[in-house]
Amino acid sequence: MDSKKLILVTALAFLAIVSIASVSAWDLFGTADETSSTAKTTIAGHDFNIPDGYQKNESYVLDNETTNSNGAIFYSTAESYYKGADDIIYIQVADYSYPGYEANLTTAQLLKSGLGDKETINGHEGLIAENEFDGLKVHAFFYAEDGDCITVITSDDNLFEQIIPEA
Repeated sequence: MDSKKLILVTALAFLAIVSIASVSAWDLFGTADETSSTAKTTIAGHDFNIPDGYQKNESYVLDNETTNSNGAIFYSTAESYYKGADDIIYIQVADYSYPGYEANLTTAQLLKSGLGDKETINGHEGLIAENEFDGLKVHAFFYAEDGDCITVITSDDNLFEQIIPEA
């Protein structure tokens, strides 16, 4: 794989992980809108299911936010949801460009990034990993779809099959 592609894939994953840490630092649980979440949501053109009982955190939504990292430009759209103090869902869709080098992210590129262990969820081949932020164990699933890097992070890894629609 081209080294620029590997750097971009790794940077996208890093961005997703930093984003979930930022959500935690910005009080994910205390400043959210108290209205009920919907059963379905669309983020940057990709559909997802939100399990019953989860509420959208309106104070932390990214809408095509631009971030620069190592010369690459990332366009991220994200939503977060919570149920109680320790149950979270964070979904991020990121697209990138690199000056003079335009390409869509592929599953093969993502799998070579080493971000986690190979896993297939609802027909989406990707990588799964876990980490801990502020004492909360979270699980992340990264996959490529339509050239975008999709990251779903949750405190309950049993929710992946509910959140991610069939391919």
